[in-house]
Amino acid sequence: MIIHSGGKQCNCGGEGCYECYASATALINSVNKVVKEPLDAFQIFEKENIERPEVRSEIDKWIDEIITGLINVIYIFNPPLIVLGGGIMNEDYIIDLIDRKIYNKLMDNFRNVNIVRSRLGNDAALLGVSYQAAKL
Repeated sequence: MIIHSGGKQCNCGGEGCYECYASATALINSVNKVVKEPLDAFQIFEKENIERPEVRSEIDKWIDEIITGLINVIYIFNPPLIVLGGGIMNEDYIIDLIDRKIYNKLMDNFRNVNIVRSRLGNDAALLGVSYQAAKL
């Protein structure tokens, strides 16, 4: 999904793709541009890092990118539920900020969507693939 026409070059060959702005890799890259020592996705959310204003600012911009993509999906499909998966989606700060911001940006007719984190965390995709493989 293109969220920034003419934006960052993506590995897929396109420009401005959601992946370039809203992935864990995008967060890591943006945070590591403003800090002296390289941090991985989980280190970014450690108390001593997330409380740093420059780190928090990058996280908040990244969450705004996630929200932009979610709004597009909601407007296209009008789903009753969106499940956010992946390891860092287990961070309370992410889900809390998405909840606080997204509903104010959605048109009234689309505010019935429930956004939750996956109970399976980072294992959701692996379990889904395993299930599909078992059916073969």
